[in-house]
Amino acid sequence: MRKARLVWMAWCGVLAGCASGGGPAPASGPREVTTSVETSVGTVDLRSVRSDPTASFSIAAPPDRVWRALSTVYTDLKLTATTLDTQARRIGAENARVRRQLGGTRMSKYLSCGERMGNPVAETDDISLTLFTQVVPAADGQTSTLRTLVEATAKQTGSGGALINCATTGGLEARIVEMVRAQTTS
Repeated sequence: MRKARLVWMAWCGVLAGCASGGGPAPASGPREVTTSVETSVGTVDLRSVRSDPTASFSIAAPPDRVWRALSTVYTDLKLTATTLDTQARRIGAENARVRRQLGGTRMSKYLSCGERMGNPVAETDDISLTLFTQVVPAADGQTSTLRTLVEATAKQTGSGGALINCATTGGLEARIVEMVRAQTTS
């Protein structure tokens, strides 16, 4: 929990510096990283997945309208907001426990946590999801940038095993934007 808060505070500092300039960029997808480890028996290749946990999208709606839509989006996704900062227009669900689906969509569409015996870990394990979204007003006051942070870990159900770091696929961030756009254009 402490790590997520530190990451969020650092991310907010970046947001403050970037709020007035530059165009939004979508999240990059997962990136596979292979690390070779030399042992006395030989070389072992360890494969892991990494991604940029933040995404930014432009919304053609005023910040107040986008902000009002966000709480509905979190409710529709079945996430309870643990952070609600109306002044900074920031909402978040920290360490939400999720299993198999989020808002009716399979977790493997949103997270890449690897596979176990041919099954996506995101669909079989217990997921601890931290999700923060912030509305940043554009200079014109009529458009907004929606910035989302996704962090997650998986733990085998009923196991005392190690946590597995999950990478975002960009799917959850895109779904949030899609849901907000649907509410702000009607």
